[in-house]
Parts: sequence; structure tokens; C-alpha cells
Amino acid sequence: MNFFEQKPFLVSYYPRFGFEPASHYRIRCEWNVPDTAFMILLFDESQMRESAGLAQYLPEFAEAI
Repeated sequence: MNFFEQKPFLVSYYPRFGFEPASHYRIRCEWNVPDTAFMILLFDESQMRESAGLAQYLPEFAEAI
């Protein structure tokens, strides 16, 4: 069982505040995490129309994975 399966409240918590899976906007995480764990909150949807890519983090964040 992975971290996200152990913490199902995380899956339903953030969407309450407008977060959506980042994959809806062609943004993906550098780590293999479920869609429900890598979310985005847009302030201006028009700015994301042409956006896509890979979100990369500083190496220090990899230690938490």
C-alpha cells in the first residue's frame, strides 16, 4: 500500500477548494504519483491554454518521496 492509498482524505480534501488534477492542463509530475496527488489551482485559466510540461522539483524534495 502506497502513501496515497493510506491517506484517502487527501484525495477528497483539495478539490473542495478548487484544485484539479494537473494532468487536465497537460502538466505532469516528475515522480510517478496518482493524478489525485498532483493537483493544480488556477487563478487565470486563460494563462494555461498553451501550457504543458513537466514539473520538476529541487533535489531536496526527492528525499521525501
